[in-house]
Amino acid sequence: MRTIDQITEQTLKYINSETTESNHSESVNPISSYLDQAQFMFEKNKLFRNFPIPTISATEIPNANDYVTRTICEVPLIIYRNPQNEIKVFLNVCRHRGAKLATATHVQNCKTFTCPFHGWKYDEGQNLTELKSYTFAGIIWVLLDPETQVSLPQVFSQFEQELNQLEAKTAYAMPDNIFQKNFNWKIGVEAFLEVDHFPFAHAPYLANIQYPGLSLSDQVDNNFRIVVPLQKPTPEQFILNWAQIMYFIFPSSFLLVYSDHIALLSLVPTDIDKTEFRYTPLVKTKVDITSEVIQKKVDFLKVILQQDFDILEDIQKGLYSGANKEMTFTNTEHVLNSFHRLISKARGIINLPI
Repeated sequence: MRTIDQITEQTLKYINSETTESNHSESVNPISSYLDQAQFMFEKNKLFRNFPIPTISATEIPNANDYVTRTICEVPLIIYRNPQNEIKVFLNVCRHRGAKLATATHVQNCKTFTCPFHGWKYDEGQNLTELKSYTFAGIIWVLLDPETQVSLPQVFSQFEQELNQLEAKTAYAMPDNIFQKNFNWKIGVEAFLEVDHFPFAHAPYLANIQYPGLSLSDQVDNNFRIVVPLQKPTPEQFILNWAQIMYFIFPSSFLLVYSDHIALLSLVPTDIDKTEFRYTPLVKTKVDITSEVIQKKVDFLKVILQQDFDILEDIQKGLYSGANKEMTFTNTEHVLNSFHRLISKARGIINLPI
């Protein structure tokens, strides 16, 4: 991954030469990949269970024995802080005959989880199935498959170092914004991996963007960092004052880094043409949760998101029409092709029956 100084230098070269990061080939992706039921079941039941998924802010369970439950991709979870101040994520499933142990969707405090079916007890979650978890940008990320070999510290290592360098670490979450939308989750991911649509889809708000189509992307294993210049930088200028930095965490999460907060966007498939889209603003201090300045930025992004949603739902309808056999990704949309190649690669590595 290029350093901040290298990104600044390359940005100036692109701007001065009036060029973009376009040294890639045009590619296509079959429409069937968005409509095939077997492909979707692999994605929901295998892909999303073997790569990092965001859950809650670690500060949501601040005290020993605090816990909440969540269900993601039909996997029931207990997210728990133990007396040693360690965050643990367990499958919310009794080891006796599989009953759900806890139902609290808001923070509760409990040291022992008792099964409501036969009374089996789990002190501090001991003997429950534990999942790998890691806190990054203040959010607890989890791997839903207990057998996966993915190393979460390794996944986040380079992005974590850069957030520290940018002094952009966050610890608290503002209220979630949750949207149930009618489009395949991959169409949603694609929209955030390219910037060519900004002057058109986001008029009038982004119609006058200074350098349309210009972004700089770096792939880090399965993830990407994308830098979008908003104005011409000077070498000594702080990058967040002239650019938007975005981290994409495969398969479907984005962190948009601002100078005063981070916007976490995550997509989870609920059906082949339905997606739960979650927007969680992350802030540095508890006081920032009520910041009017940050709230205005949150509200602005919600307007931009709604513009995307309207178009994406129309795209989904267009998929069913039979008008196209393929999606076309231009040379400036090369990250979209890389994204689909990662899905294909994952299918080969996981190599499990659908």
